[in-house]
Amino acid sequence: MKLSPVVRTALFVSDLERSHRFYETVLGLRDVFFEGTLDDPALPDLLGLPLGQQMRAKILKVEGCGHGMVGLFELAGDGRSGARDREAGAHTGQACLVFYCDDLAALQQRLVDGGHRIISPPIPFQAPGRDTRREMTFLDPDGIMLNVIERNPQGPFTES
Repeated sequence: MKLSPVVRTALFVSDLERSHRFYETVLGLRDVFFEGTLDDPALPDLLGLPLGQQMRAKILKVEGCGHGMVGLFELAGDGRSGARDREAGAHTGQACLVFYCDDLAALQQRLVDGGHRIISPPIPFQAPGRDTRREMTFLDPDGIMLNVIERNPQGPFTES
């Protein structure tokens, strides 16, 4: 199994515009890699959200760079702010590390063998403007969410 460097960190936020202003002003992340609504039917399963949940998102990046991005994903009005339930899915204030991996079956087996919490096994997911790829989501031992996209981790660091 081969794993890529971190592609992006996904942050679940309560106010997308406020968070965008913060990361733009404080960190200088002015380039927008993606902006829009995620409405793939697999989204609730992938992130452990209520059925039918949609999500507005902006993925920010350093100019000219296709890795190390910061994804802002809005969970406004869903009642998940504040204390988080580590057995449930995404919550405001939680981060999600995103990686590429060439073998989700091997990764899933490692997680099962280690007794780790899998939020979503590998499932097809299509982000707007992208090809459908299999992804899975799980928690580390401290409850940090990780999302892994099945693709060559040694390929170019773009999400096309």
